[in-house]
Amino acid sequence: MLGELQRQLQELELELFVGVMNEVSAELTKISIREKYDIVLDKSGFRAGAPVTIVAYASSALDITDELVAAVKGIKKEVNETGADFSEEGAVETEFPLTLPGTVN
Repeated sequence: MLGELQRQLQELELELFVGVMNEVSAELTKISIREKYDIVLDKSGFRAGAPVTIVAYASSALDITDELVAAVKGIKKEVNETGADFSEEGAVETEFPLTLPGTVN
C-alpha cells in the first residue's frame, strides 16, 4: 500500500514538474527571441563536483548541424575516391595517428 502511494506521488510530482518546465521553456523562448539572445545558459544544474551547465535556449542561427553533416560527407567522399574498401572483408589494421584526406598532421 505504501509503495503504491509513493509511486503515485512520484508520478504526480513528475507530471507537475514537466508542466512547470514546459511553461518556463515557452516563456524563456519568447524572451530570448524578443531580446535577440543567441544563447541562454541554465546554470541551475551547476553543482560542486558535477559541473553541468545546460543550454536552455539557442538561436537556430547557431545550429551548425547541416555544415557538420556536409563536412563529414565531404571527408567520406574524399576517402571513398581513394578506392578504399571499408567492408569487413576489406578491413585493415591502421596505426595512429591517422591523417585524413585534406588534413595535415
